[in-house]
Amino acid sequence: KFSIFIVIAFLLFGGCNNEENTDLRIAFTDVKPLITKWDHAFGEHEVIPLFNDSPDKEVYTIGWIGINSKGDYFISDSKIRKIYQFDQTGKFVRSIGRQGLGPGEFEIPRFPQFDKNDNLYFFDSRKRKILKYSSPKYEFEQGYKIDRSAQDLYLDDDGSFIIYSLYSMEYNDVLFKITPTGEILRTAFSPEFKNFRIFICRFQIGGFDFLEESNNLLFLYPYNYELHLFDRQLNLKKVLYPFRNSLFTPQGVPFPQNFNPYDYTPQSAKWWGKKFHPIRPFDLGNGMFLIRVSMYDNLKIKSFANIHDINGNTYAEGLEAPYSFIRYSKDGYVYIVEDSSFDEKGNGMPLRLHRYKLKISRR
Repeated sequence: KFSIFIVIAFLLFGGCNNEENTDLRIAFTDVKPLITKWDHAFGEHEVIPLFNDSPDKEVYTIGWIGINSKGDYFISDSKIRKIYQFDQTGKFVRSIGRQGLGPGEFEIPRFPQFDKNDNLYFFDSRKRKILKYSSPKYEFEQGYKIDRSAQDLYLDDDGSFIIYSLYSMEYNDVLFKITPTGEILRTAFSPEFKNFRIFICRFQIGGFDFLEESNNLLFLYPYNYELHLFDRQLNLKKVLYPFRNSLFTPQGVPFPQNFNPYDYTPQSAKWWGKKFHPIRPFDLGNGMFLIRVSMYDNLKIKSFANIHDINGNTYAEGLEAPYSFIRYSKDGYVYIVEDSSFDEKGNGMPLRLHRYKLKISRR
């Protein structure tokens, strides 16, 4: 009986300890009929090649994507560690900065962000710096040393940054609102299981997206399928959670007590590949958002998507995403990466970016 009580308590209160007000908790409700096919939820498919004739300007892998107010694409190539700018048609405009240790140089660029003047900011995870490049030519202007890791980053309108940091073990919380100089203004969300927090550092998953319609941040910690809505000051507004535990809305299981989170062998993560895990939210506009859920099978990743709104309605579940890698969303569009490949004749096929338009209306 005691063990049954523990299981019930775990399912009710989840894998975090945030002193949440139960009045803020809202269970998802299915909108009938529930959509289960990608093509039934998305249309207006467009392919953006992002291909160059010059080998030193070709994109090999897309780590992160940013889009400025003009519709230009800013791509961080996570393999050769470069940042490229393309226009709306996918035509190459310029490379930005270069790899190195000097001023304006970077090691591992991530999370491109833009201010109201289209100046570009991104985080160098090796140097733990935020670098600023000024529009329109995107020349280096300034670097901010924050001495903190980041699994996700957002530039707020007031010039501060909100980051999701798993490695900051001196703090129980994983969300930080900081000044450009690294001063902490506010923290939020304290996960309960420290070993699990250490373990998922290798996957670099979880994160948030800014919901334009509600002016809030939607945060997902990849333990339970629970979505936390915060305002820009990191005050908790509501928690969305599934009323039922399904394949695509997975609930966490206790991290094995005898499991070493620092063991990076493939065998050590077999239990991780037994189920789907919530990965990251993406804003779809009009109060709607997509949650990517994935299953890891050795080096292969199977990705699916669920679609909800901020009132707790579920419109779609288990949509098999084309090409697996959902990377970005903006203005109701979802951007998915198709990796480089070879055709039947052995000719190289360049990396392509696919854009899909949401065709579901919010109820």
